[in-house]
Order: sequence, then C-alpha cells, then structure tokens
Amino acid sequence: MSTDINRRGFLAALVAAGATLALPGSVAEATSNQVDRAFAILLLEPWIFAVINDSGTLVDPAVAQPRLRSDVFGIPVEQIESPERLIREVNHCDPLRSCFQAMAANELDDLQQGLKDKRSGRSRQEGRKLRRLVDALQDEFDGWRDWVVFEGKEGLPRFREIIEHWLMAPIDWDELEWFPRACGGQGAALNLFGQMEGFLRDEIGVTIVDQPGSSYFAAELHLPAIDANHSARRLGLPIRFRDDASDCLAVHQPSALS
Repeated sequence: MSTDINRRGFLAALVAAGATLALPGSVAEATSNQVDRAFAILLLEPWIFAVINDSGTLVDPAVAQPRLRSDVFGIPVEQIESPERLIREVNHCDPLRSCFQAMAANELDDLQQGLKDKRSGRSRQEGRKLRRLVDALQDEFDGWRDWVVFEGKEGLPRFREIIEHWLMAPIDWDELEWFPRACGGQGAALNLFGQMEGFLRDEIGVTIVDQPGSSYFAAELHLPAIDANHSARRLGLPIRFRDDASDCLAVHQPSALS
C-alpha cells in the first residue's frame, strides 16, 4: 500500500470525524501533492487526544463537554410546521417521547376535570370531541400522538415551546443510553478511530469498545501514551496522546467507571 493511499485514507477518516483540512476540494479529488501538503500541515499541529482514566478512554479535549440536552439531541424545532412533523421528531427521540407521554397524562387529568364542569359553555359537539380525546389519552404510550393531532396546527406553538424548554434543561444522565455515539469529546475520539484502518489502530494501541446492550462506547488506548506517540511518529500519523487526570471530559464516563 503506497504512502499516498495511506495518507489519503487517513485524511478521509479525519473528514468523516469532522476535521477541516487544507484542501481545495474533497479528499477523493485531491492530487497527491495536495494530500502531501495537507498532511504536512497536520503534522505541524497534530490532533491531541487525552487519556483520562485507567481504562484508557480517549477524548478530544478541544470538544466542549455537553451540558444541556440541546448539546446532545439535535431536534430542529424551527422546522416543525405540522403535527405530522412534530410526531415524527418526537417519536425519533425516546427521552423526548417520554416527556410527551408525561405531558399527555397531565393533559388527561385536566380534561377529565374540565368535562365535569357543567358551566363550561361548550357545545355537545365540542364535548364529544373532548371525550374522544380523553378516551385516546387513556393509552399511556401512544395517546400523546392523538393529543398532537387533536390540537392541530393551532397547538404547534405550545408543543414547540415544550420541546424548547426540554432541550434547554441540563443533561439527564439517566438518558445516557440514547445519547448519539459521536457526542462530546469522547464521541469525537470514537468517531475518528472508528474510521481508521484496523492495522493503524493496532500499531498505536487503540481499540474500539462498543458492546451491544452497554451505554459505554469509546476508543481506548492500551499502550502508555509515550509508546503510542512513538508509534504515531514512526507511522507519520498527525495524532498524539497525553495523559490527563481530569475525568470531566468524558461524556460516558459514569458508565465507564461503573
């Protein structure tokens, strides 16, 4: 395998991990000279990864630790312009769906109390619609969908506000299993080393941990940082490792230590 192909493949992995390269176009379209120049620039300022615990968990310390749900869950609230789109977005995010289920249960309580009010002034038709909604909301799992459809477009501002408040709340670590794998500095490291060719990972002592049923997934370094750096220099890879006692950078650290 030629050096150019090695470098081109590694640059492609960097791009897939979110890096910006000094190339006029895509990695695939770059000439060999352009690939070499981009690589030379990277070697002057290698991508540094921190080793943060005894397990060797790797993080990119340049990536901010997520603190709010909005840092973790990408929900395009401003693009929700129909009940159908709202249902689709909520249904794709399990923790948010749980929020809507809880809100629907509260709505059911309010509606049941409202139906008992004989002085409401609502028509018989309105009363029948409300009773149908009350019946639908008895379904604690899917009743929220009927609630969204019932409210229609007029209810969208209220529902968007619910989502915005939910996103601006601090991260709930009980929702960890639904976090995206590319989240935070730990996710950035996993994303890069997961794209890297296996023989390169072996040479620098990095393994990928991603077991089904576990909420801990990471790239781990199983060599001393000084040895891994020696291998990276020998291979001409623009990455380096450093030991870091701080554990605040790992998004999934609670699971790693459990």
